[in-house]
Amino acid sequence: MLCEQIWGKLPDFDLSGKTVEYVDIEWHEAFKKIHKKTTDHGTEIGNRHAPLFWGEDDTFITLYNEPMLIMLQKIHGVTAVKEVKKLDFDQRISASIHNHHH
Repeated sequence: MLCEQIWGKLPDFDLSGKTVEYVDIEWHEAFKKIHKKTTDHGTEIGNRHAPLFWGEDDTFITLYNEPMLIMLQKIHGVTAVKEVKKLDFDQRISASIHNHHH
């Protein structure tokens, strides 16, 4: 993840009507790619990492798996569809993808 800007700290924002939940992460967990943690209020949260490529007409492409498709389809304003495409590694966005030639 690349952070380009700090917007502030929690006290800098109006949190009226919102609940702030905290997640404890041990120092050694900061280097893991996948997290599934429970907040101090008992909410089930996690993260997913997927390779990302530029598509055509301001779209993005990632590798297909059913849980990722379902998650993306639930995001407001996002249209996620399954298509067969040839990946162009010159169009990769995420740095975790490696183009190996054998």
